[in-house]
Amino acid sequence: MTRTYTTFVEMTFNSEGSGPMEVIGILEELGFNTSRGQHDFKYDWGSKEPELEEIKKLLKRLHGRLKGHRVLYQITTI
Repeated sequence: MTRTYTTFVEMTFNSEGSGPMEVIGILEELGFNTSRGQHDFKYDWGSKEPELEEIKKLLKRLHGRLKGHRVLYQITTI
């Protein structure tokens, strides 16, 4: 069985911020897919374990794109 690596994002929306559909669009532009269950979004790295620098770059892009949208998020990479 091939191991795959994924970064998960859980979102908390603020009614004073951007709507869910706008935020979903931002995450999809960054390569995330919507997910069901505990995590709202996932970014699939495939079977190659991502380097820490790759994860940092993704998180920097994510944070930059979400700035000003008034959402809270939590990230887990496994």
